[in-house]
This record gives sequence, structure tokens and C-alpha cells, in this order.
Amino acid sequence: MKILIITGQLATPIIKENLKNYEKHDIYIKTLPMQIAAFITVKQIKYYLDNEKILHSINGCEDIIYTDVD
Repeated sequence: MKILIITGQLATPIIKENLKNYEKHDIYIKTLPMQIAAFITVKQIKYYLDNEKILHSINGCEDIIYTDVD
């Protein structure tokens, strides 16, 4: 299963550290240019995903397009 985590800049290092050795699923992270994820709107998520469609895995080596996320 491919899981996408959308977050802000402050949480990204914490998420990466805690999930770097997770092997059950492929984890992808999209960091938006905002410090706090709670302030991110659906419109902003769509905008940033549409502009940069490639996602990089934090626990694997496969890059995917965001529409391939489960």
C-alpha cells in the first residue's frame, strides 16, 4: 500500500525520523510551504500536488505520481 502524508515544515523531520524504518507500506511525504499543517486548506493541497506531481518515498526508493497513492 502507498500512503501519502501531507504536512507542514515543522512536522516533516519528526515524521521522517519516526517512519524511516517502517517497512509494511510505502510512505510518501509532501511538505507544503507552511510551517503548521493545521492551517493547510484542501485548495492549497490540490494546488501543490498539481504543480509538483512526483512524490519521493521516505522509506524506499520508488518515486511515484500522486494519483498512484492508495
